[in-house]
Amino acid sequence: MSYDVIVIGSGIGGLTTAGLLARAAGKRVLVLERHTEPGGLTHTFRRDGASWDVGVHYIGQLGPGSQGRAYFDYLSGGELEWNRMPDSYDRFVYPGVDLRVSSDPLRYERDLVAAFPQEARAIHRYFQDVRRATRWVALGFVQGLVPRPAASLLRAAQRLGGRRATQTTKAYLDAHFRSPRLKAVLASQWGDYGLPPSRSAFAVHAMIVSHYIEGAWFPRGGSARIARTFEKGIEQAGGAVRVAQEVTEILTENGKGGRGSESWTTAAPRYANASTAPRSSCPPSAPPTPSTVCCPHSERSGDAPGPHAARWSTWVRARPRSPCSYACVMTRAASASMVETSG
Repeated sequence: MSYDVIVIGSGIGGLTTAGLLARAAGKRVLVLERHTEPGGLTHTFRRDGASWDVGVHYIGQLGPGSQGRAYFDYLSGGELEWNRMPDSYDRFVYPGVDLRVSSDPLRYERDLVAAFPQEARAIHRYFQDVRRATRWVALGFVQGLVPRPAASLLRAAQRLGGRRATQTTKAYLDAHFRSPRLKAVLASQWGDYGLPPSRSAFAVHAMIVSHYIEGAWFPRGGSARIARTFEKGIEQAGGAVRVAQEVTEILTENGKGGRGSESWTTAAPRYANASTAPRSSCPPSAPPTPSTVCCPHSERSGDAPGPHAARWSTWVRARPRSPCSYACVMTRAASASMVETSG
């Protein structure tokens, strides 16, 4: 069996890439996964008769008619259904504070003001800044989708709002709020993106707040349904998802090829790496690409990447000339749909 494209890794980024190539372009896509279950952080396991989700706990921006719902509907062939979580989908409990987060953003804002009336003005400003920072991030994404002259204008516009967006979440909260309890409540969602307030960019925090501002949803039947429904579309186009297949090397011959851990080889004119693999796994024939900034991140540790790193990883800067680091997990997953390498 021959394939048009090989995708290495079956996380949400790899499956999205494969699903789009299969459904939109009719490509025969082979997805290779070294784990025994496809789906990456969307897969589940069973223990003592119960099903456990390893990574997905809730997903925002999936209301009927939303862009996110449209993507999932398309890639799943309309088979993936969603349950809306209760109105109070999050609850933050601290000494002296017990706040339920409403899926009505105006109600959530009013509840915060009622709990911290002395900080009312700063709370209103906070939600405005969250919206501004989220728009600032969107400008970064759009730059890669428009012609260069337009991208230059967007970059100039982005620089104007970059100082607040790229400061740490802690720096923003310290500058605008007095109550330590209120700061703790507002920073509580940092667990969704994996960095404490002292190390995360405010723009990343703002994206998460915006993502869940109108509530959260969960896949009906568990998060494993995501991979199952995506896989069906890939197979219908003549492709396949193979598990327990670790890719050890990418060999090229006339611009095609791949080698797996079981000493098999397969040829395809294109391949996509759906993980943050090191540059050493990229064949010499792959041309260098410019850095791609997908979301701001204020992690200061780590060495800056070389000129080829962006093909395999999404790297970001918190401020100009600062060291770079890996983007947050959700960005790494999303970035895979943008990474395609021609032999």
